[in-house]
Amino acid sequence: MDNKELFALSYRVPTQGQNSTIPIEIVDLAPSLNGSMIQFPSGITALTGSDFDIDKMFLARYNYEVVNGKMQKIKYGINEVINNINNTDSKKL
Repeated sequence: MDNKELFALSYRVPTQGQNSTIPIEIVDLAPSLNGSMIQFPSGITALTGSDFDIDKMFLARYNYEVVNGKMQKIKYGINEVINNINNTDSKKL
């Protein structure tokens, strides 16, 4: 992956201030059998003010797909979004 693909914005819910939102660098990927898991360094608790009750960490980053062995950012235009909404089976929601 290129350097720009290795970064994301991480934020804690509940968010209390700027310390609840931090940029992160992705350094390794876990096998897909681990599910949607992320492992942070131990210092993240003090840095973000987590208190182990209902705190959750989320990531915001672009979606990528592999095309010809290279990562490409998936671009969504308004037409694709509308088509996806229109083609969604409401029974599955």
